[in-house]
Amino acid sequence: MSIHTQPARYRVSVIGGDFSWVWRCRDGDPECRVVTREDRGEMKEREFEVGVEPGPPPAATEPDEPCELGTVRIIAPDRGAQYSYGPSNLGVLQGLMAKAEIDGEDCGHELEWSIEDIGSVQATQEVVHPAVAFTFTGLPEQNEDFGEKRITVRLGDRSDSLSVQVCFHPRAYNNPGEPGIPNWFFYWEQTVAGRGYELEYRAELRSTLGSGTSVGAQYDFAADQVFMAQAAFTGRCAERPPELGGGASEGIDCFAELARHETQHKRERHEWWGSMNPQAEERAARSAPGNEGVRPADPPHSGTRGLRIIRAKELRARHLSTYGDPPTPREGPSRSLLRLPPGG
Repeated sequence: MSIHTQPARYRVSVIGGDFSWVWRCRDGDPECRVVTREDRGEMKEREFEVGVEPGPPPAATEPDEPCELGTVRIIAPDRGAQYSYGPSNLGVLQGLMAKAEIDGEDCGHELEWSIEDIGSVQATQEVVHPAVAFTFTGLPEQNEDFGEKRITVRLGDRSDSLSVQVCFHPRAYNNPGEPGIPNWFFYWEQTVAGRGYELEYRAELRSTLGSGTSVGAQYDFAADQVFMAQAAFTGRCAERPPELGGGASEGIDCFAELARHETQHKRERHEWWGSMNPQAEERAARSAPGNEGVRPADPPHSGTRGLRIIRAKELRARHLSTYGDPPTPREGPSRSLLRLPPGG
């Protein structure tokens, strides 16, 4: 008989002739057991007094060596890489993928990724260790929400981060504004190039000087409104005289120049005519006592139609450096990366 138990009284249940005795200890210790085998015919339940036979001591275990956590580093994308929303109506920025490598042990830790929000728009993640794909759905309300976004990866208490640039697709119509407004107009109007001017968008404007050619901007005298058209984005502004540096603005520079030029017409109209309808003003002046048949003097600057030429150097200093459009317009959506400095 082999016994591993505590000294006590136990009850034994016996079944059959060739049987096993199973001893169940009162203290519930899993190591407390008695198993024997005998052929003694029928037996009734009996109680036995048993002693103790020490079992083998537990095997010694080596203590685990401490795990030294390695370092983590983002290896893709490149710092400063540019990513743009697509042109679909859903407004999705996808394909922004990041990858990290671990130098040493991960000690059971998982990589944890994050990226800054684009305004109120948060990214979703699809993680395939050791990489992640970020997707943004929906464009923000503000132009200043675009620009630099920081990607961070963590491994335990170790981390690494880098920044990328995000921007909108200028030719798309997926901004959160009114339907039919292109992204370039919606966001450029918020920058120093358009802020402070009352502008409205029209898909197309035609010259009122008789040529009927497409123009980028126009002040409508009767409506008292400055309108901007697609040609402001796709075309170029008027050439400057050589003595003023020559060349012609395009992109957001042309947008700024047109907004200022056409708004000057509006200001001169208000300075000269006030809030009255100009035709009514003229009729009233002609009918005043002693003025019958006399035409009022022409408005100031009528010879130049209010054009205040902005030197190329001044334009670049006052606009370009502030809202960050590339000095040389580039093909593709990255040209629409516009950010304002604080208070800009």
